[in-house]
Amino acid sequence: MRFERVQTHDEGLRGYLALFRACFPKATQYTLDYLRWMYRDNPEGAAFGHDAIDGDRVVAHFVGLPGRIMLAGEPRKSLLILNVATHPEHQRKGLFVDLANRTRDAARQAGFDLQFGVANALTIPGYRDKLGYQDVGGLDARVGIGRVPRIDWPAARAQTQFFRIWTPESLNWRLRNPENPVSAWKLSDGTAAFEAATAYPGMRAYAETQGNAGAAEGPSNLVTARVFIGLVPPSAQSARWSLPIPETLRPSPLRLIFLDLRQPTNRVRKEDVLLSFLDFDAF
Repeated sequence: MRFERVQTHDEGLRGYLALFRACFPKATQYTLDYLRWMYRDNPEGAAFGHDAIDGDRVVAHFVGLPGRIMLAGEPRKSLLILNVATHPEHQRKGLFVDLANRTRDAARQAGFDLQFGVANALTIPGYRDKLGYQDVGGLDARVGIGRVPRIDWPAARAQTQFFRIWTPESLNWRLRNPENPVSAWKLSDGTAAFEAATAYPGMRAYAETQGNAGAAEGPSNLVTARVFIGLVPPSAQSARWSLPIPETLRPSPLRLIFLDLRQPTNRVRKEDVLLSFLDFDAF
């Protein structure tokens, strides 16, 4: 067994495809074009992490995507943790913790300030109990029509302490997901709205930001059934025309995890977070 930094050339990406197909046989998004886009084309930087290699096979993978988070009024260089995988034949050997610790130490040395991600019920204990991530809380999930939810942006700006910083370049990259392109348009109040396909026919994922959304494609059909998965400060949203999705009806309830690489005891409050599908890998 040897350990190496995550690779972004095509040969390395093909190794990850083989691993993902063994670990996630029902997932359809993993293609070479998708990994090129995700690992190599991100204007904020190439994918960063570590692999465990047995012979000529990648058997475990811990990776993050560079970006920037506004945390308590200061821009911070971040890694979004995703695509973590261990081959079924190599589980329970401590590879997840080993690769996570190697990535954490290397990320700190490389100038990253924090790591965050979205985990499910199966992986939360590993991040929280073995790696020291904060379990910030469960993501909200709502279904409805129109703006789901409608965000009061002045209130959101006043209260939010954690949100993703999107530049025109990084947002344009995010919209070009080759396996699930994101539509973007401007609403009448200047808010930027976004939609992407979900696994459910006729249901679109929905998100909003303020600022330039890129080329307009709207107006959108407001009667489209939409789902929101993320977090909005409670005082900054209106849930009219939408209903919460009970956790019992969700395939795998998702939770935000957070680790400050400079001040490991630092914590964020769920009520101060603004997060949507744009900010992680849900769609």
